[in-house]
Amino acid sequence: MKYSVKSIHFVCLLLVCLLAPLPVSGAIWTDAVQRRVELPELPQRIVSLVPSVTEVLFALGLEKRIVGVTSFCTYPEQARNKPQVGGYSSPNLEAVTL
Repeated sequence: MKYSVKSIHFVCLLLVCLLAPLPVSGAIWTDAVQRRVELPELPQRIVSLVPSVTEVLFALGLEKRIVGVTSFCTYPEQARNKPQVGGYSSPNLEAVTL
């Protein structure tokens, strides 16, 4: 199953748009395999694994929450100053979770 880069970018942008209006106190939802997922508070740290999502996050003014980007995230210029966690096809999981 091969996905185009445009499809992946569209899904990531869609996720950003869907997650943006989450309530301030936390979130509860059901995932794709019908498991209940509950976050007591909203995530404060963001690791962006797609360059286009990194651009959107900066455009939304969330640069202070971004704690990691891929080695391909070069725009905007401030993204180059964020810690790199590898590539989107092979991220360093240890760097992502720290």
